[in-house]
Amino acid sequence: MAAVDIVIQAKNKVSAGLSKAGASLKKFGDKAKRIGKAVGGAFKLISAGVLAAGASLLTLGGFAVKASAAAGEMRSKFTVVFGDLAAGAEEFASKLGESTNRGKHELMGFMASLQDLFVPMGLSNGAANDLSEKMTKLAVDVASFNNVSDAKVIEDFQAAMTGSGEVMKKYGVVLTEAKIKQKAVELGLAEQGETITDVMKVQARYQIILEGITTEHGDEERTSGSLTNH
Repeated sequence: MAAVDIVIQAKNKVSAGLSKAGASLKKFGDKAKRIGKAVGGAFKLISAGVLAAGASLLTLGGFAVKASAAAGEMRSKFTVVFGDLAAGAEEFASKLGESTNRGKHELMGFMASLQDLFVPMGLSNGAANDLSEKMTKLAVDVASFNNVSDAKVIEDFQAAMTGSGEVMKKYGVVLTEAKIKQKAVELGLAEQGETITDVMKVQARYQIILEGITTEHGDEERTSGSLTNH
């Protein structure tokens, strides 16, 4: 074989080898790009997940702070409106919560709202305390019997005790001015035809409500194990 042919064959082999090497490098480069994109996409997903989780934690933290602040404000109000009777009122809320599967602090909030309503209407702190406890207990029973929220019943009770008797009709209780005046006379709070005070009205309204929803009394304790009971 001539020297020229040997040189040509060698060049051809080198060229073929370089072509194969180039093709391999290109394939490697393409794979590297795909891997890079996949890693980059995964990193973006992970980053997004971390950011979302962080945002959720911040939101939960915000809710926790707000809930803690609300609980602190409620307790402060509870202490102020009940005064020297606060310890006994809190004990009542604790026992009622245990027997009816309710949160003590929620019940304390209901009681504080009622207490803060009754005292300005003229009841003494002790009389308002007694009525707040009774109406909170009654509200839990009425809520259970009628399958509505405790807070809604408390709201309706507050409206009824300040003269908006219409809200009690859905519970089967009729509160009219004539009926309230007659009940005040029956209770010995006033004479027939005498103008009745706000305190007398409060006592008469409570008695009418109590008598009108006798079937609900104790319903929460009776049905606390029911799946439909809230």
